[in-house]
Amino acid sequence: MSERDRIERLDGCVSALLAGDDPALSPSERDLLPLLRVAAHLLNLPREAFALQLRADLDARAGGPPSAPRAVAQALVPYLVVSDASKLLDFLRDAFGAAEIMRVPRPGGGVQHAEVAIGDARVELADGTAEYPSRAGALHVYVPDADAVYARALAAGGESLYAPVGQPYGDREAGIRDPGGNLWFIATRSGVTIYEPR
Repeated sequence: MSERDRIERLDGCVSALLAGDDPALSPSERDLLPLLRVAAHLLNLPREAFALQLRADLDARAGGPPSAPRAVAQALVPYLVVSDASKLLDFLRDAFGAAEIMRVPRPGGGVQHAEVAIGDARVELADGTAEYPSRAGALHVYVPDADAVYARALAAGGESLYAPVGQPYGDREAGIRDPGGNLWFIATRSGVTIYEPR
């Protein structure tokens, strides 16, 4: 079987996995089994964007053309520049359940660029430099339970700005400062609006 035939056969097996069917390898195709195990594992990953980014990274390493454009989940992505990006990544994971999408180390140490997913949104961050110094930002995040996330944020090293409270615009909201100095307004939509616009 030619290399091209093997690639096409692998593609067919992956398509069968995606359809929920058994790829049914013949004895002469058993060397495809490790690749199918990887494909089966990737099949269960939580975000399509991760799979697309992984494919693009692998294509770039192989020197080939990109298989697919990078997925863009939102039009506006916050970018945080902090003094200790690794510490902030740990905080975002522990406080908000952030899933790390990528981390690019800076030569000589630190984080040159990182991306996380919090719910259906992305946040990007990096360590500050002389050219791009650290500076605090402010973000507003909606979560299913503001009280629980506030408690996790404090346990993860956040500093309280204010405890969860009902706001006149219909949110139950709390405020914290993360270890990088950024302000987070953690909210759950209550649906009860006290203030009516004119």
